[in-house]
Amino acid sequence: MASRFEIFTPLAFVVLLASGCAAAAPLSSEPTTAPSDRPAPKPQIEIAIRDYTFLIVKMAAIRIGTPVEIIVRNEDAVTHGFVSPMLGEQAQGEGEGVTPVAGGFHVDPGKTLVVRVTPERPGGFSFHCDIHQAMKQETFYFDVRPARPQLK
Repeated sequence: MASRFEIFTPLAFVVLLASGCAAAAPLSSEPTTAPSDRPAPKPQIEIAIRDYTFLIVKMAAIRIGTPVEIIVRNEDAVTHGFVSPMLGEQAQGEGEGVTPVAGGFHVDPGKTLVVRVTPERPGGFSFHCDIHQAMKQETFYFDVRPARPQLK
């Protein structure tokens, strides 16, 4: 049985391990609750593709079971892929210059892909460019639960 981390917030934190990519931004400091008169914004992860490299521009703490937007901006002069086993039938993607392919999307030069996914469990998912094999990255989610109060 997998153990669960118990600390102060019920968020799943994202940790990155990279091969052919770089992280450029810390976790977002967006509030985890919103005023009751408007819905809470979806957590977003922003990725730029530059010089045949995935660059993490913005990270956000996410909750398992909560929809997340992954924004991928292709800043190169060539088409790149954004492919992952996690982007199966449940993933929704949109954007001008974006073509669906098996397991993901191709993003034309200068275009932006917005993918919506809902992480179902802690763990990880890898993604890569199916056109340029050296471009890959892996992201992990850890289920973090609130600390239980100690009764005396």
